[in-house]
Amino acid sequence: KNGEAHYLRGLVYRGMANYTKAAEDLALAVQENPHHYESEYNYGFVLMRLGKFPEAKQHLEEARRLRPDSEEVLFQLANVLRRLNEDGQAQQELAKFKERKTQQRQEDIAGTTANRANQALQEGDPQSAIQGYRDAWKRDPNNAKT
Repeated sequence: KNGEAHYLRGLVYRGMANYTKAAEDLALAVQENPHHYESEYNYGFVLMRLGKFPEAKQHLEEARRLRPDSEEVLFQLANVLRRLNEDGQAQQELAKFKERKTQQRQEDIAGTTANRANQALQEGDPQSAIQGYRDAWKRDPNNAKT
């Protein structure tokens, strides 16, 4: 009888591909806590699976507002927009998704490169460490840690 319980039960039903039951619980979760990203996203997802594209769009857009950098919501929103024949907006969302995916990949590579540089420094190879840090910084210049 609370939003978190409905959210969790909705996730279980979603995992079982019982989208009708998932939608019932996730609707209650959203009603109880309309600012919960996971509830909004999952509710939008199951509505999409049920073919309720206008409603799915509404909840996926709210999830995007709550977490603008979420790759999953960008991808699913693009799918819904395509199904609603809003191809221009779908392409914009897909472009944002691809950009975020590329950025995430660069951040991951930079993190791995910086870890290798740390290891080189610990092993007494400062020249390799310096080169590693430079490479990491080039890939992810906005990372304060790098």
